[in-house]
This record gives sequence, structure tokens and C-alpha cells, in this order.
Amino acid sequence: MVNDRRSKNQMGEGAWREDGKGINTWDEFVHRNSNKIIDRSTGDIAADSYHAYHEDVSLLKFFAADVYRFSLSWSRILPTGRIDYINPAGIQHYNNLINLLIANGIEPIVTLHHWDLPQPLMEIGGWPNEEVIHHFTNFAHLAFRLFGDRVRKWVTFNEPFAL
Repeated sequence: MVNDRRSKNQMGEGAWREDGKGINTWDEFVHRNSNKIIDRSTGDIAADSYHAYHEDVSLLKFFAADVYRFSLSWSRILPTGRIDYINPAGIQHYNNLINLLIANGIEPIVTLHHWDLPQPLMEIGGWPNEEVIHHFTNFAHLAFRLFGDRVRKWVTFNEPFAL
């Protein structure tokens, strides 16, 4: 049932340069350092959940899952990491996914940050720069405003202590 386009070794939504998504730190890292990845794969396609979310939700329903945790790509919603431009295609994608989950009786649990800081924010120093914290706050408030009517459970950072 898995789409042949999907990488066997990666999770993630893929579609790394589609529909207005900005570059994030993971995109930058894997394209500059492919030798650091055992199979030299990237997140370009990954699990391709961006294109295959209908199939993914069908599988979740088939296996009687009642919750699904996924991560928002900050750079898909805010390509520069800043609130200056909100990508409508990114918003539509996550609205479609959330609505489909709920229509199938599956509760969405949303992670705000999953190791993919928008690259423009890394270029100003990343998380140690307090300005980035301000931008993350704007992103979080936007996510709550856009999706909070349907998402009750939020995760701030995925695996914050993993190295």
C-alpha cells in the first residue's frame, strides 16, 4: 500500500520545495552533507505524507487508530520563519489533513517544532538568538489561531533532549 515514491528509511512530509515552502535547517543540512546520512537520502520525498495524507489517514482508520501526532513544518507555513508572509498553500494542506483526520474519528495531536528551523532564522544565529524565540512565538500563536478550533493537544518541541 505504500507509494513507491516514499523513502523506506525516512519519516516526514517531503515536498521540500513545493507550494511555497521555505528551506529549513534539515533541508540545508542534508543537501550540503549527504555523506553524513547513511543511505544519502534527504527529506525531499521522505514518507511523502504531503502528497499521500489521504492514504495515510485511510491506513490509520483501517488500523483503528484514534489519535495521530504529526508535525507542522514551520517553513511550510512561514517560509521565512517570520510572520511577514503566511503561505496559503501550507495552511490549506494542514487544514485538509486535520479535517480529514477528524472526519475519520482520529484526533490530531500537533507538534510545533520537529528539528526543522527555517533556514533564514538559522542564518541569524538560530535558537540562541532571542529574536528567533519571538518568531517562534508568532508561529505558535498563528498555529493556535488557525488550527486550535480543531486541535486540542499540542506538543511544543519533538524530542527536546535528543542529540
